[in-house]
Amino acid sequence: MVLEVIQWGIEPAGVTGDSWYSSLENLKFLRNEKVGFLFGIASNRNVSVERGTSLSIKDIDIPDDGLMVYVKAFGWVKVFCQPFKNEPRYYILYQSDFTTLEQLTHDDFKAVHDDHWKIECFHRVIKQVSGLTLNSFRDQR
Repeated sequence: MVLEVIQWGIEPAGVTGDSWYSSLENLKFLRNEKVGFLFGIASNRNVSVERGTSLSIKDIDIPDDGLMVYVKAFGWVKVFCQPFKNEPRYYILYQSDFTTLEQLTHDDFKAVHDDHWKIECFHRVIKQVSGLTLNSFRDQR
């Protein structure tokens, strides 16, 4: 879908999604297209804070303004932690310009995350109101 949008002549400022879409293949694709992103990321995803070490994101102390971490076979991202109900949720933010990425703050994360959450809520409502779910779609064939 991103390639189609780019072919229309639109340059997306970024892409957002839940952890389902944060595969290494997707991250690399977006980096190669110079498209920033915000993705949820699994709490057990391994990253490096310093060279030669690898830790699960859940085992890292993440300050409010985020933390630069290295994702193996990808590169640098900034990770943020967002409290949600009884457990924290982790997100990675990426910008193709390293200096811009380093300077992202909690306020920047919050602005992008708020947009992300509005999209999540929109999709949830569409599914509920229209009855569109994978199973109901299959039943109609």
